[in-house]
Amino acid sequence: MDWDAIIKAYPDNIDEIKRAREVRDRVISEIKGLEIPLLEKENPDILKELDIETISALCSSVWKKTLTTMPPSEMNKTIKDFLEAEYTEGGDEDTDLVVGTVLREYLRTLREANPHLTGPEGAENKACPFCGSNPKIAFDSETERRMFCPVCGNSWTFPRVKCPFCKNSDHNTLGYFEAEDIKGKRVYFCKECTHYFKVIDTRIRVALDAETENILSLELDHLAREEGFREA
Repeated sequence: MDWDAIIKAYPDNIDEIKRAREVRDRVISEIKGLEIPLLEKENPDILKELDIETISALCSSVWKKTLTTMPPSEMNKTIKDFLEAEYTEGGDEDTDLVVGTVLREYLRTLREANPHLTGPEGAENKACPFCGSNPKIAFDSETERRMFCPVCGNSWTFPRVKCPFCKNSDHNTLGYFEAEDIKGKRVYFCKECTHYFKVIDTRIRVALDAETENILSLELDHLAREEGFREA
């Protein structure tokens, strides 16, 4: 995550950005002290394999050390509710921040410890082959389109002329648009399922990491929603 680039892009939100950085740094620091499990199953349901007790303790610890509010008394239930909502933010601000950050960093660490479960290249997975989350952003290069998971940070290749959500390949119902003042960043959409995702064209511009680029392109999310498209 390039925090300096994010602060430069959103100078009116410096306090919120610094708060998010403090929480993330604390999460990363505390995860280093955990024993990350090695998963043996060939195709495990990653979310059902999560150690909720460990994650709950981590959330409570980070919450107490970084926020002025008290953590939920039923943290296990809070985490399960967050997972069932598929990481959809918009609830309690502190819960979104702490629980969302802990789950993303824990799943990222779990993926790195279990590289054999990240899925084969060229399999045309419409969702993340590790945690099952839908992509929000992709990078185009001369040779491929690479999708990125917003949760565990996994990446995989996917055909350019195909919807990654419903696999529609009819070019008449697939399209894209871009903001006039943002070159090399586009919204790709599918009229069949009405979903969209963002693409950074690395042939036109130098890209930062996918997580940072996703945050730096929030204007495109706003435009996509105005056009009637939605995230998967």
